[in-house]
Amino acid sequence: MNSSGRSPRDLALAALHKQQLEARARLGVATFISKGDALEAALKRADVRERECVIRDGYVQTPAFKYPERTERLRWARTRNILLRSSPGPDEDGNYLEMIARQAASIEMILCQEHTDQPNQRSQELCDHLLLGTLPTLQPSAFARRHGDFHFVQISAGLMEFAYQSSKAVVLSWKPMNGPESNRSEFKCEPEDVQSVLSKNPLPLQLMRLTIENYLFDGWPRATAYAPPPINYQAPLELLINCTERFIIAHEYCHNLYDAFDIVPPGDPLRGEEFAADVLAFHLVAESGFCLDRLPPNVSTQGAYFVLASLGVIHMALDLARYGEVREDLGFAGHPPIKQRLQVLRECYLQTVTREDSDLSIRAVLFAAETLDLLWRGLLDDGIVARWRDRVVHPIWAGV
Repeated sequence: MNSSGRSPRDLALAALHKQQLEARARLGVATFISKGDALEAALKRADVRERECVIRDGYVQTPAFKYPERTERLRWARTRNILLRSSPGPDEDGNYLEMIARQAASIEMILCQEHTDQPNQRSQELCDHLLLGTLPTLQPSAFARRHGDFHFVQISAGLMEFAYQSSKAVVLSWKPMNGPESNRSEFKCEPEDVQSVLSKNPLPLQLMRLTIENYLFDGWPRATAYAPPPINYQAPLELLINCTERFIIAHEYCHNLYDAFDIVPPGDPLRGEEFAADVLAFHLVAESGFCLDRLPPNVSTQGAYFVLASLGVIHMALDLARYGEVREDLGFAGHPPIKQRLQVLRECYLQTVTREDSDLSIRAVLFAAETLDLLWRGLLDDGIVARWRDRVVHPIWAGV
């Protein structure tokens, strides 16, 4: 306790909630984000998630996925621990925070080696002092910050919403191998399959166009009046979103890890740490996917490539809206050039997983990112830039 009688954790939470309030004020939103107690809502959402599962033969089963029971129970408990530790304030959506807390729990379990018989006490102490939060900001960003002995991981609402909306467009571009009412989620995702779908179905391109335009000019990346995808698309959509959120969170955890343990990655002080955080996050996501979700690395790490491809689309769209041309990416949103980050991650996969054309080939890990690129090129071919002539981008993009 300090002289005010407040614990270091209480002071850190107060600082976190103040940052959220200030972010909401900058948006010009007068009322709280939450419509009630955000922590209560988050814990109720965790209850619902657990009740909807079926436990059978040592596995926890959902309609779409299947997890080893022992580690899934540990993940449930750690998710709740993160929620209670982070105590979401009035400017957070409790339901949404529970979803990203689950991905954070996946990363913490690997950092702490909680699923093994040799837990990492040093990493556990860091996680005990890490507070997860969302920020009501619309720029595509995430942050690692420090307050005394506590560390923040803050995820922008704009980044997560764009990732979700673009994920829908991507998944809807894949060719299903089963009927629309099937519970099986098998798809063909090669470029020729995507082109075949897009030649017959304009919905994915329309969804992507509206998402980008609304983000550029209205400040919110959402295409209205679009229903959730059919049931057979929901599993791959959930998987892609989970993988994307997990990589984003893991990247910010890595920044806090370097700060807490005084680790200085080689190279440029700022960009060197960004590349190092990408690579370490890649390994944390791959290990958590294998140990907790029974996923091969060319599935679990797809979100790393997809989120960078998404940031690339935002960068190109902004340049075209502002200048009528795509300028060289010298570092987007305070990070190294996206092409360099993608190349580092690509080489990381080839070196640590395989260079062979096998079941673990890098091809699968790139499907989502390459589909997003095909959608973007399709929009350019449709003359999207001409629609933006004389339009002014939203004030959220000032300084980006």
